[in-house]
Amino acid sequence: MKEPIRRKNYIDLNECPCCLTALSNSKLKRKHCKFCGYSVCRNCSVRRRFFPSDPDKTLYRICECCDKKFFLKTIQAEYAIEITKADTILEQKRHQFLARREKLKNVTMDMVKRAKDLEKWSNDRKHDIRSLKAQHDVLCNQNKQAQKENDFLTQRIDDISVRFREKNEGLEKIKVRMGGTLKELEEMKLVRKAREQDIEQVRSQIKMGKQPKNKKKEKKKNTKKKQPTPYSKALANQSESESDTLIASLLAPPQ
Repeated sequence: MKEPIRRKNYIDLNECPCCLTALSNSKLKRKHCKFCGYSVCRNCSVRRRFFPSDPDKTLYRICECCDKKFFLKTIQAEYAIEITKADTILEQKRHQFLARREKLKNVTMDMVKRAKDLEKWSNDRKHDIRSLKAQHDVLCNQNKQAQKENDFLTQRIDDISVRFREKNEGLEKIKVRMGGTLKELEEMKLVRKAREQDIEQVRSQIKMGKQPKNKKKEKKKNTKKKQPTPYSKALANQSESESDTLIASLLAPPQ
């Protein structure tokens, strides 16, 4: 009902439709519902309600049956509103759930892809580590060999240095001996020069002895008098053959 029922439209009944009690003709016991227009007893017409379409919200008499119907309708309407709200919320939640599921699916796919990439990267790094370990082992072996060669070369160098020192010491000794021999040779050269000078003097005296007297006198005038040497004194009284033998003896090295 949208509007209250007028008095002319009331329907009189012999019994109350709500509690089925007999109704008398007295107005005190007989009441009419403004929602259905039926006559009801006083006990069943205690409640008051307003029509939903009434802007003034004036309260009108209502029987128990209409009140139950009205209550059920209001409850159904409220439940319908709540259900629609719940449906909209569920739809929103469903859309959110689907969006989250899609997002989660994308995230899981990304995670799986990243896991595969990480596994590949880890396998590559393991391979690199194995190769580096092999290179490290090779370098260690090469280092050991180089260390052995270095030890061998240092030993060789030590031996060569020892030999070099020994040879250097020998050379120093030889230098000392050579210095002595050089001094002896210098002395021998001086002695030989002195002997050659004596021989030359002897030869010159011999030649002078063969020359004529006039020339001897002229040479004596021009040259200074030389002091006679022991060799010249000995050779003055000997012949040329004896002088040659004496010269050969003088040129011979000293024993």
